[in-house]
Amino acid sequence: MTRTDWISTYSRVFCGISFLVHGTPKILNLNGAMESAAGVGLPEVAGIPIALLEFFGGILLLVGLLVRWIAPLLMVEVLVSGVWVHGRWGWDVYSYGYEFALALFLLLLTAWWLGPSPLSIDGRMGRRRREGEVPSEA
Repeated sequence: MTRTDWISTYSRVFCGISFLVHGTPKILNLNGAMESAAGVGLPEVAGIPIALLEFFGGILLLVGLLVRWIAPLLMVEVLVSGVWVHGRWGWDVYSYGYEFALALFLLLLTAWWLGPSPLSIDGRMGRRRREGEVPSEA
């Protein structure tokens, strides 16, 4: 594996773990997720897709499946979160600022830009086709 593959893998796995950790409490308490969305000025119902995206998106990133599709969706979510929720608090993550949202955005951008590494389901499926391990349909 190249350095690029390692960077892509680390970025993807870190983001996957982060979204899984933040999405799990939301998915386990959808009412709380809906209340949180309403508490920051979003429609209450927005809490449900946010919870689903964070939880299942985290899992998909962690295993490296559909990375080029899920990373942009999560990038939009952290961008909106960084501006809408955290922007008013400034930079510092300890003051509820946008620092962590920006870091996640950049790591997601890296995973999307570099694509799936060989240590992902996406990468493994693509590599199999290139190496001829899986017969192509003619």
